[in-house]
Amino acid sequence: MDVWAWLEPLQQELAASGHDHVARMIDEFPYLVQESDPRAEAMGPELIAAARALDNPWLEVYARHWLAQHRVGNNNHGTTALRYVTETLEMAHRPETQDCPQAICATQDMSMTFESVDRLGFAADREEVCRETLERITPRWNCYDCLHRELCDAVADQGRPQEALDLALHSIRELEAVDDEPSPGYVPVLARLHNDLGNPAEAARLCEEAEADSDSEAATIQQARYLEWSRACRLLGDTTGAYEHLPSADDVFVERTLSSGWAHEVFELVQFGAMDNDSDLGVSLQKLLDHSERVGSTRTTVDLA
Repeated sequence: MDVWAWLEPLQQELAASGHDHVARMIDEFPYLVQESDPRAEAMGPELIAAARALDNPWLEVYARHWLAQHRVGNNNHGTTALRYVTETLEMAHRPETQDCPQAICATQDMSMTFESVDRLGFAADREEVCRETLERITPRWNCYDCLHRELCDAVADQGRPQEALDLALHSIRELEAVDDEPSPGYVPVLARLHNDLGNPAEAARLCEEAEADSDSEAATIQQARYLEWSRACRLLGDTTGAYEHLPSADDVFVERTLSSGWAHEVFELVQFGAMDNDSDLGVSLQKLLDHSERVGSTRTTVDLA
């Protein structure tokens, strides 16, 4: 099911009625989110306000979902986002919105926010909500891809990486069976699981292979892949490669969800003498710590501290 099919007729209708700017935002907003563009923080509320002015609840659910993706998926907001995503989930299941395809996405947003608050403490809850939602859709839904990756992370966070890998490979086969190409987002997920399972050579191979298509890779996915590539190189004893592939502090300031993993890799590389434990690193870690504490990303705050 093309969960975006309803948007094109809406855009045409908006353009015909003089709402060209709103029609353009429908396309621009997800792109800004996927590229971690800070302009998304301003465009999100603007599109929500436009949806309300047009009395279009489906469009509001769509806008609220993508704003959650930016605030939680990019900026790692935790407790500060809980009320917003809870309200979005409630709105997405009202009679006038429950048939909107993005109602499914609101469930993913809730799982993602629990992950941001405490990825380990809420791992079982995340698994449950993902499995319940996946029972309501098929591989023909675009959401099937995203939700399965969420499920794999939740299972892995409970110390079951082999099961998570089996789930990922199964979902990829299911997508291919309906002639749908799995998203590039599977690469960092698979790489993480192979690293967890002690197979960094396969993780590195997957990351290197994906580099050929990196031009079509969203910034959010690319930086997650680089982090796992760096980890794989370190586990293989290649500290030079680990340092070369490690996202920069500036990258992590944009992709805040990478904070814990990045800090762990930095710690390891300092131990190996591949990085300097200098004042610049201290400033970067403190900046990440201050942010995670401010937005209520509890587990990240503990990891960084």
